[in-house]
Amino acid sequence: GHIHAREKRTGHFWQGRFGCVAMDEDHTVAAMAYVALNPVRAKLVRRVEDWQWSVIHAYRNPSKKDDVTDCKAVEPYIKAVNQIIDAGEEDAHFKTLRQSETIGRPIGDDAFIRQAEEYTGRQLKAGKRGPKVKVGV
Repeated sequence: GHIHAREKRTGHFWQGRFGCVAMDEDHTVAAMAYVALNPVRAKLVRRVEDWQWSVIHAYRNPSKKDDVTDCKAVEPYIKAVNQIIDAGEEDAHFKTLRQSETIGRPIGDDAFIRQAEEYTGRQLKAGKRGPKVKVGV
């Protein structure tokens, strides 16, 4: 209620579209870093480690159990995520991640997109803009 009053909002606190996009491993690593850096981008803290609820604490020390975070599934990526965060600069994949959230198409290299197309039986790569050419009319 306090946040709604301050922000002059109504509705569910977490309402709004959430991001859900299929992505290859490189983009997954970037997405993990991107999410961990959200409090820094929002200027809530200066350093990612200063955000008490950040997953970064589990990424920095995956062997320490906190009874909340299970890093088993992402363990192979943690080192690369920490490298992106420690570099302290925008990762090249961040722009693609932001764009893909509004488009909703899978992101990844050509091999990943091809594999996803074969799996789904649908064209997932963006086609040529404009009206479709009618064949045989």
